Amino acid sequence: MKSRARPRPWKAVRAQLDVDPTEEIVWTYGTHTTERAALTTLRRVKATFIRAHGAVAASEWRWAVVHDPEDRLQNPNEHGA
Repeated sequence: MKSRARPRPWKAVRAQLDVDPTEEIVWTYGTHTTERAALTTLRRVKATFIRAHGAVAASEWRWAVVHDPEDRLQNPNEHGA
């Protein structure tokens, strides 16, 4: 049986300032069906980051919404496997 799930090509991501976020990320904060939904997530996550770490720390990262229909951008494997 085929999956009827809608494609989720939009991602809210955090990347290093000098890196193109469509090529390499530090972390992705979910996949979304629309750019608007990814932007809402990005704003929420960034606000939480600022509350926890401060605006200066947040400004050291590039926060972006990227279109990744091939699902190439993934969170790093935390276990190194």
